Amino acid sequence: MFSYRVGKSKLKFQQEQTQTIYYDGIAVGKRRVDFVVDRKFIIEIKAVINLEDLHLAQAKNYVVIYDFPHGLLINFGSKRMQYKLMFNPKYEQNKRD
Repeated sequence: MFSYRVGKSKLKFQQEQTQTIYYDGIAVGKRRVDFVVDRKFIIEIKAVINLEDLHLAQAKNYVVIYDFPHGLLINFGSKRMQYKLMFNPKYEQNKRD
């Protein structure tokens, strides 16, 4: 349903894009984010009763790994939709300089 709504908005997006994780130049694993929109930001979708620190950390990690300035974490599982805007510290640092 979410991908349908994003598609109707005429935004270009990729669903479940995989990214290789590197440590010291060595591939150590892969991560997959729910959506990459216009190659500018990520959207991570959850369906849990309440967002927890684990979910926030995961979304922030994706913003850093995919090297985007922003991301959005959306939870459809609670009584009211919850969302959090995530920031990549690398880009926030550049704003202060």
